[in-house]
Amino acid sequence: MADHQDLQQRLRQQPELIPSFVEEALRLESPFRHHMRSVPKDTTLGGVDIPAGATVLLFWSAANRDPAMFERPDEVVLGRPRRHVAFGRDIHYCVGAPLARLEARVVLTVLLKGTSSITLDPDQPPRWVNSLLVRRHEPLPVQLIPR
Repeated sequence: MADHQDLQQRLRQQPELIPSFVEEALRLESPFRHHMRSVPKDTTLGGVDIPAGATVLLFWSAANRDPAMFERPDEVVLGRPRRHVAFGRDIHYCVGAPLARLEARVVLTVLLKGTSSITLDPDQPPRWVNSLLVRRHEPLPVQLIPR
């Protein structure tokens, strides 16, 4: 969002779109990168045979940007139906997902309401944590321009 002033202004003018933006942010940058699963019996997934005893990695970023599921998968599309798997699915769904969504909506609402611009600090570019499990920035220095 810090790189897209037009998107920020749209969210300031239409705060009812903030929940949709949160869902797109989750879809584009899921908090977890993957989950590992053991395959209990021979199976086929997506046309690929997987033998019993194999270990598979479920990469959420691949699923959440699958062009067969999402038109313009690398873009923020406000109002897109929520079909991502950022918090898992079914019995493996994150119990904290509703709280995480609420926190994100509240923080973004307050930040957008109290600022005229949010930008990245040009002197301190963001750095991703070097992790196979989580997807987050080490520091994320931003500049908040008050209203």
